[in-house]
Amino acid sequence: MLAGMAEMLSDTFGAALRSGMFMLGLVIGCLLGAAYAKMRRAWRDWRTVKHSVPGFRKTAFRTVPRVIRFGAIAGTVGIVAVAGFSAAAEEVPTQPASVPSAVPSSPAPSGRR
Repeated sequence: MLAGMAEMLSDTFGAALRSGMFMLGLVIGCLLGAAYAKMRRAWRDWRTVKHSVPGFRKTAFRTVPRVIRFGAIAGTVGIVAVAGFSAAAEEVPTQPASVPSAVPSSPAPSGRR
């Protein structure tokens, strides 16, 4: 009786071990398959971008100097305009505003002499 029970436990444990190993293999396989699919999509995207880069590089090498040149010209014009306006403002003499006073500066003529 004891021998039969040990054999039954051994078969039950072996079946559980086999199904546990099968489930573990299934999970690992699913994870690796998902990672592989993701890697393939990333590889395809990278190759697409790699083939489009030479055109982008050519466009960038043409555009960047134009933008720098435009910025330099606009900056120079702005600096010259500000300097010109400030120089023009310094040349104009400003006269103090006349402030009316409450007391007359000369006595009013009295009419007698």
